[in-house]
Amino acid sequence: MKVSFRIRRVYFDQIVKGEKTEEFRRDNDYWTKVVRRLCCPHCQKFISRRDTLHPAINFSYPYAGSTCSGPHIAVFLCGKDVYRCQMISVHHYATARDGLGRDPSDQGKKDIGEGPVWGFKLGRKV
Repeated sequence: MKVSFRIRRVYFDQIVKGEKTEEFRRDNDYWTKVVRRLCCPHCQKFISRRDTLHPAINFSYPYAGSTCSGPHIAVFLCGKDVYRCQMISVHHYATARDGLGRDPSDQGKKDIGEGPVWGFKLGRKV
């Protein structure tokens, strides 16, 4: 399955260079539906919004019979430039700060806002 991300140039360049290894999106209805589409029925039961923190969903090591194993591809779009890479896992964080291990940049705060976020761990170029 492919998931498209429209991103700013600075983040696009960091992903292409391998400096940025996780893409964050606000926990809203749209991105929760995207995560559900990536997951098998076993993992989907853990994605019940806003009542508990969600576990990490690892696409590299699914349990036997899982459909989570993909391949799942992240497609990053910036203007006319396109970059594709493997998605390794999806994590849920209470805040962007929890996922980053630091406060987000001013632009990151504007883009993501406050509250829970999804973190898409990125792998090798496809």
